Amino acid sequence: MKPFIILTAIVLIHLFGVVNGGAQITSVAATTLSNCQTQVVTLMAYTPGGIAAAASYNLSTNQVVTLNNVGNISGTPSVTFYFSNGKSISYSGTGSGLPLTYTGLTNIATTIGSGAGGAITYVSTFTILTPSTNSITYTPANSVVIPSDAMGNVQIVLQSSSDLVNWVPSLPGTYGSTYTNRFFRVIAVAQ
Repeated sequence: MKPFIILTAIVLIHLFGVVNGGAQITSVAATTLSNCQTQVVTLMAYTPGGIAAAASYNLSTNQVVTLNNVGNISGTPSVTFYFSNGKSISYSGTGSGLPLTYTGLTNIATTIGSGAGGAITYVSTFTILTPSTNSITYTPANSVVIPSDAMGNVQIVLQSSSDLVNWVPSLPGTYGSTYTNRFFRVIAVAQ
C-alpha cells in the first residue's frame, strides 16, 4: 500500500508542475552590442494531454525581444507577446516567418490549450537585449546643446554665410533663389 501512495504523490507533484509549465534560462552572455546585455531564454511547456500548460517570462519594456525558434513534439506551438499598453500578439507556427522582434513587452508565454490530445511539449527560444543603465547619451548631429558649464542664460542665434567663413546673424523665414550658396548654423552665445 505505501508504494502506491508514494507513486500517487509523485504523479500529483508532476501534474502540478505540468499545469504551470516551466521557464528556463539556458544561458546568459556577456555585454554585447555596446551597452547591451544579451540573454538567451528557452521556454518549455509540457502537458500529458487535455490539460492546459504555459511557460512565461516577465520582461522590462526597454528590452528588445527576438523570437528565434519554436519546436514541438506534436501540434503547433503558440507564443504570445504581451505589450505594456495591454495588447497582445500571438504567433502560431513551426518556424516560418522567424525571427520576430518586438520591444515594449511585459511578458512572453508559450502555451498549450486544454483541448490538446496526447503528450505535447512546446519549446520557444528568445534572444533578449537589455540596454545598460549607464549607456552613452546620444546627441543628434544637427542639434544645438546648451553647454552644461554655461553660467547664466545663453542666447540662441541663427547665422548665415555664403562662404562658410564669414557668418552674419539671420532671421528665420523664407529665402529665395537670390540667396544662392547660403549656409545656416545655430549657435549658443553666453550672456
